[in-house]
Amino acid sequence: MIRKSKYVLRLVAAVLTVALVLSGCNGAKKSENTSSNKTYVMDPVLNELGTFPICKETIPLKIMMTQNANIADIYTNKYTKKIEKDGNVRLEFELVPGVDMTTK
Repeated sequence: MIRKSKYVLRLVAAVLTVALVLSGCNGAKKSENTSSNKTYVMDPVLNELGTFPICKETIPLKIMMTQNANIADIYTNKYTKKIEKDGNVRLEFELVPGVDMTTK
């Protein structure tokens, strides 16, 4: 009996989660008076779509994140280096202890 009630609770939780997600995806409808003459203007700082690096010049990008014990050095991490190389950005981290993240 206990096993069935666990599955029923999981099923109800899953159904409610899907319902909440679908109700949140209900985007605002466009009014019919919007202009369709909008043109895309490419940002002069960016390279062509689909080419690397993304930015033409190196730009700083500040990130606040919690400290992670699994990462020895965030600045020499291979993912940090890949983001900096592919994006042509200089990542600047502000590391905050996990308990302080909500107040910062």
